[in-house]
Amino acid sequence: MSAGEVSVVVCAALGVEYLAVRDHLRGPFAEREERGTLYQIGVFPTGRGPCRVALTQTGAGATHAGIELERAISVFHPQMVLFVGVAGGRKDVSLGDVVIADHIYDYESGRETATDFLPRIKTAAPTTRLLRRAQQLARDEAWQHRILPATPATAPKAVVKPIAAGGKVVGDTGSATARFLDRHCGDAAAVEMEGHGFLHGAYLNDGVQALVVRGISDLLSGKSGAADEHWQPVASRHAAAFAFELLAHEAVPEAVLDGTHAYETARELEMRFETTVEDLVEIERLYREAAAAGHADAMARVGLIAEGRLRASRRGQESGEPSAADVETAMYWYAKSAELGSVFGALYLGRLYEERLGKPAEALKWYEKSADGGHGGARSRLEGLQRRLAMGLGPLQGRAQFDSTPQLPHPDERKPMATDTEYERWVEREWGGSKYRMFAFCLGDLDRECGGTYGEWGTLTEDESVAILGHFTLLMPTRIHLPAVALEYCRSIGEGNLRKFAADLRQGSGPRPEELAPVWWRQRAENRICTELFHYNFVLSVQDYDSLVSLVDALIGHMADDSASNPEALLNLRMLSRELAKRREQALPTESEGDWEFSLLVTQEQIGTFRRLAAMQSGNQEADADFRAFWQRVHAALEAATTAPFV
Repeated sequence: MSAGEVSVVVCAALGVEYLAVRDHLRGPFAEREERGTLYQIGVFPTGRGPCRVALTQTGAGATHAGIELERAISVFHPQMVLFVGVAGGRKDVSLGDVVIADHIYDYESGRETATDFLPRIKTAAPTTRLLRRAQQLARDEAWQHRILPATPATAPKAVVKPIAAGGKVVGDTGSATARFLDRHCGDAAAVEMEGHGFLHGAYLNDGVQALVVRGISDLLSGKSGAADEHWQPVASRHAAAFAFELLAHEAVPEAVLDGTHAYETARELEMRFETTVEDLVEIERLYREAAAAGHADAMARVGLIAEGRLRASRRGQESGEPSAADVETAMYWYAKSAELGSVFGALYLGRLYEERLGKPAEALKWYEKSADGGHGGARSRLEGLQRRLAMGLGPLQGRAQFDSTPQLPHPDERKPMATDTEYERWVEREWGGSKYRMFAFCLGDLDRECGGTYGEWGTLTEDESVAILGHFTLLMPTRIHLPAVALEYCRSIGEGNLRKFAADLRQGSGPRPEELAPVWWRQRAENRICTELFHYNFVLSVQDYDSLVSLVDALIGHMADDSASNPEALLNLRMLSRELAKRREQALPTESEGDWEFSLLVTQEQIGTFRRLAAMQSGNQEADADFRAFWQRVHAALEAATTAPFV
């Protein structure tokens, strides 16, 4: 199970709260350990499809809640986080009622002088969307049907009110803390410990929706162990019931996360007998949404949109001649779709090579890939093209002539390149002579490194993106080096600078390409160009692997701040960090208990940097013994790694 499938994280401080939440989830449960924190992952069925929920117990206290929330967000990148548990009732609530915090006071913030304590109470608030939903559910009282094992005879109420949070357990209405709350947090309905730290942690992570839900397990007077033993489970179940009623309305199902829901909705609209203009707009929006979520077949449909085929087919027309930029965009999406295993992406890519570009050899390759995946139409195209070539026949009527070389306009059309230049030889050597393929792959990596279609890259006009793409391709990266060169190039431009950079290029100014990728340019000048990728398989415990990921990221941050750092080593570590993060979920268990086999796809230079780092740290006499022992294990694992070329 990948972390990206989890859309909701629920935190609880106590075991009784944890169990009340888990009762609403269905198995089979998966368990995940991350830097000492255990997560249990189950499924919550909603009317829109199943939603995956990760549950963890934080322990008591605001600090623990904030740290564990931050860790969970970094692991799962959830859409929503909830803290569900019990609280002490202070005002206008009864035992078993549920309080949803519209804001939480940190009542212990302040300044202590020689004679007095001067409060400086801080406030944390939940996400507005979840708060509005909570207000609606509290009004309607429909949430009570989710109370397990059954709705009690006297149904509890839910209220949306402030909560006070601090490190003290307030046990009496006459205590100093209770009197302090009367003076400074008079509208707080309940008192607890973790909520402020939790909401503050969520506030620091943009895009994460957060809410705190508490069941009243005791009042400020009349506390007893026997009462807690009865009311804590009751209050926990009531709070969990309200939380899951909210999730039923607000959680994003798994099918939405991976684009399946958007893709299937678009297909249903597309299959209608009659399609309106409004339908077409919605179809295209849904396909783009699904493609952005990683849906391979949706990516192929986005390619059809770029090529103009989707709208033409719905109108019963022949598609017109697309622009060079449209062909680039379509090729990018088809190639990405095919790489992810879509038979449609492979079919459409083959058709583009045959009909638009006149490249029958490339078309045959992609038709065959699609046919091998079971696409009957691709099989027909493959056999038809093979027969035509065997008989010496040319292209289909009205299509591009075979073996023609359509020239994609260079961003600087005032300086046409000669046909026998280093640039042309690079296109031939790395991209099979296809400028379209070269531009598509380079565009894909630039798009990813510069914020993506929906990030900073998406703000560029077509002319601006073409200017940057043309400038970048003058670096002539090999396919193996392309991701690293794109990373180096985009980091040199800097976030927020793309449009200004493009404007400078279009005015004939701006830096030379090699100034933005000095590591690659030096490797190229010194003929230190990698020609192969390798699988490096090594064995570590999951705990050591996760520690390794964290330490490599910390080292990258340190090196980035140190102007004396080796830029090539830093770039290698950045690429390694990405690979380490990507491959964790693909690890395989070994016969040795607790050990897993991890496989990295890297260059020899990158693994060389890795090995040198491990050797240096394992012999670092200034570090403590545990730190050296950890790096010695990593170094031994790397030295024992098996290596195989990536074919």
